[in-house]
Amino acid sequence: MRGRRRFLPPHAPAGQSKKAANLLVGDGLHLPFPTASFDAVTISWGLRNFADRLAGLREMHRVLRPGGRAYVLEFSHPVAWLAPLYFWHMRNLMPKYAQFITPERGAYEYLGESIRTFPAQPKLAAMMLEAGFSASRWTNLTLGIVALHVAEV
Repeated sequence: MRGRRRFLPPHAPAGQSKKAANLLVGDGLHLPFPTASFDAVTISWGLRNFADRLAGLREMHRVLRPGGRAYVLEFSHPVAWLAPLYFWHMRNLMPKYAQFITPERGAYEYLGESIRTFPAQPKLAAMMLEAGFSASRWTNLTLGIVALHVAEV
């Protein structure tokens, strides 16, 4: 019907609202795909939440074909001169401002802490090599607040 929205139950996977085909819910540490299934694997804003990041990277490597690439977009560590101010802001101001937008202040406290403890760009690149990738590089975005890592099989 025109003008009506279709709402999904709260438990429905987010992609269903966009009518994405072939949705599958799985564990990033145990991907439900055969070895060497894909040319590319991507993850955005999620690797820092893995219980075992190295295991997650190994699993990404496992499902990639020879010549495949993994793309990891993640909050990262900003350039040295900005880092102290940025992490102070994330620890002290962000949770306070967030309370005006959401009652979930704890989520923003967690966000800042998870970014602070996430491996800096060189360390994550080294982890990708440790996971079995043959090459790893990154591009800093917004002065390193966000980084795009690319690893090759």
